[in-house]
Amino acid sequence: MAQALSVSQLTRRIKNTLEGDPGFQRLQVEGEIGNLTVHRSGHAYFSLKDEEASISCVMFRSATPGGFTFEEGAQVVASGALTLYPPRGVYQLQVRRMQGVGQGNLFQQFVALKEKLQLAGLFDTEHKRGLPYLPRHIAVITSPTGAVIRDILHTLGRRYPHVQLTLIPAQVQGTAALPSLLAAFDALDSLAGPELVILARGGGSMEDLWCFNEEALAHAIYQSPIPVISAVGHETDFTIADFVADVRAPTPTAAAEICVPEAQLLYQRLDELDQALQYSMQEKLDDARAMLQQQRQQLGWALRSPLQLAIGQLQAHTHRLDTAMNLRLQREKTQLQAQAWQLAAYDLAGTLARGFSLTLKNGKRVTHAHEVQPGDRLQTLLADGSLESTAI
Repeated sequence: MAQALSVSQLTRRIKNTLEGDPGFQRLQVEGEIGNLTVHRSGHAYFSLKDEEASISCVMFRSATPGGFTFEEGAQVVASGALTLYPPRGVYQLQVRRMQGVGQGNLFQQFVALKEKLQLAGLFDTEHKRGLPYLPRHIAVITSPTGAVIRDILHTLGRRYPHVQLTLIPAQVQGTAALPSLLAAFDALDSLAGPELVILARGGGSMEDLWCFNEEALAHAIYQSPIPVISAVGHETDFTIADFVADVRAPTPTAAAEICVPEAQLLYQRLDELDQALQYSMQEKLDDARAMLQQQRQQLGWALRSPLQLAIGQLQAHTHRLDTAMNLRLQREKTQLQAQAWQLAAYDLAGTLARGFSLTLKNGKRVTHAHEVQPGDRLQTLLADGSLESTAI
């Protein structure tokens, strides 16, 4: 019985057989790219497939110094060598060079122009302009017929119907497309206040989209006075216009969604801000009231001691004043009583009542005898009346 091989020994023998055969080291394989994954390291992992079979492929970063530029679904011719990956025991095609089928010349032009414009700085991020948050006027450069403009109008109307939209019609395919697109960008200067422009077209082959890979259009986009959103082709399509534009949208519908917010969300946000403002104002008002109450208390405490002192002093002054007035009143009463007694002593009725009499001569009081002559008429006042007499 033959000695059994280990898995590693068998894998190594197959690897040596495959990689030692010159016919497997200079292969050209045509197929469609599928299961594409471009790692952050720059290595690309994918499969080439046709209707009946599929083969795993890897293209290392060293083979694509400008980055992997092919998209899933592209029909390509891959040049490379057949290898075996021992950890998984599967063979794969290690691609050294790749070219699109039927578009090799166009693709090379695309790569060359992309490198030229990149070196010229047209793709630099510092030249990218931000989009206005709530644009009032949007210009759209696209064909006036077809699904693209309808999709954009529908999306804008659904999300933010308040925006004004101006269509700048242009051809987007064929030999007349480039001058038509350049004229559309020139027409931006005559419009009244658009705040951004959407350059849009539906999907197509590289030949169909080639007008968006022209250098003249790249400079027109770069020199646009307002921000440009490029929405050309499907999500997997890339053009020079995408790299130059301020923002690249995967589809025309996505471009309309990018440039305006949803009005309903804005209304909701306004309600939230209004509630937050009311809460904040109420909170500030409550704080102000609390502070005012505290200041009132502090002011009351500050005024209370002087006020109590003033009240005490006023009460003391009032007491002294009352005492002084009572003393003064008592003295006045005493003096008045003495004067009353004096007046009573001089009272005529009282004197007469005590047995005295008053003699009058011609209505004048007689106090001495020599004031009376014989024959004078005299009147004598008594307590209970008067007497008339004649002096003898």
